[in-house]
Amino acid sequence: MGWNKNYAETNIELIRLLEKNKCTGKELEEFFSKSNIGGINWKIRVQDGGTFWNPLYMTEDRWTFWNTFYTTEDGWKLQQHNIKKSHYRFLDNQAKRVAWTCKPEKLLQALMTWFTLKCRE
Repeated sequence: MGWNKNYAETNIELIRLLEKNKCTGKELEEFFSKSNIGGINWKIRVQDGGTFWNPLYMTEDRWTFWNTFYTTEDGWKLQQHNIKKSHYRFLDNQAKRVAWTCKPEKLLQALMTWFTLKCRE
């Protein structure tokens, strides 16, 4: 499977949107609790990146010491699968998968709508 230009464009838009809104882990948690993005998700600890996952966005750095994650308020990551380019996942500050989707355009649209409504509050 080759690189799809649409994924590159979607990634740029996702990163810009998250950075522009200075998105925090708490905001992402609120967003995912109210949205129906992705499929059924079990909030389990997963391998954090490595060979198969590309980091696209991180809310704030995390500190690690001998593979023990120290919890911070932020530290959420958006990652894209290296082989299945349409597969995206969000990990919380403890490397637990909070949400995933194979429809990045739907994720982008939902985030845009959510940030627009949030600005009106």
